Amino acid sequence: MDIGIIGIGIIGTSFARNLLEDGDVVVAYDIDPQRLDALQGMGGRPAASPREVADSADIVIVALPTLGSLEAVTSGPVSLAASRRPGVVVVDVSTLPVAEKERARANLELAKIEMMDCTISGMGKQVARRDVVFMASGDEEAILKVTPVLSRLGRQVLNVGPFGNGTRMKLLVNMLVAIHTAAAAEGLILAERAGLDPVQVLDVVSSGLANSRSWEVRAPLMIRREYEVPGGPIRNWMKDVALIDDFTRSVGAVTPLFDASRSLIEEADRLGLSSWDAAAVHVALEQRQPEPRYP
Repeated sequence: MDIGIIGIGIIGTSFARNLLEDGDVVVAYDIDPQRLDALQGMGGRPAASPREVADSADIVIVALPTLGSLEAVTSGPVSLAASRRPGVVVVDVSTLPVAEKERARANLELAKIEMMDCTISGMGKQVARRDVVFMASGDEEAILKVTPVLSRLGRQVLNVGPFGNGTRMKLLVNMLVAIHTAAAAEGLILAERAGLDPVQVLDVVSSGLANSRSWEVRAPLMIRREYEVPGGPIRNWMKDVALIDDFTRSVGAVTPLFDASRSLIEEADRLGLSSWDAAAVHVALEQRQPEPRYP
């Protein structure tokens, strides 16, 4: 099957590699030519524009990291909307404002291209292992069309309702991930200051009610202090926490735990750790600690 990808970052690269392993033809575009060279080295086919991707594939996965980037690939003479092949389904997995996605959807509708808001729950390493959940929202027929492909790229595809709910669900999920990650850092620092064996703490927490996927994924990184290879870098979280903050304010939700977690993410960014994984909130929290007092 011919599948398009726009955005060959951590997420897009993992999607491309897994699809190529399945025997699919992958046609992809990115503004970074080095990423396209890497894609070609994996066996994929680079495209010169988003339009060229849509001209070649019935399903196009869009994975973009920055605000405003979706407009650039869905509007203009070389955009997805300029494709001459109506019937293409665009699967947008980006974490971006719903309003930005609505504008992109309107652009594509004029070209008879259906767009889905289909975010994912999971980090880059989980995408590579096909261990993510897709939260699909939008047209029912479009969701049915792409589900066989998404089912190969993740462990579950959930239809979460009308367009935009994918992003709303993602922001809720990311809010909880931020809280759980901060909680993991706080628990491990308490363990260290109390003289407990961190590896044993990892096992005990993992086997009980306090366990979470965030603990399982990020607590080992914190224990080993392996922050430099990002599954979800701090710089991406800076964008996400701003979106979560806007979302919670728009519905009038009070979020004291998220507010505390957000302050740690922002502190890690100020410490110059923006390229590190979100597990680096562990470093930010360590900076706040007084001299150790063991019992």
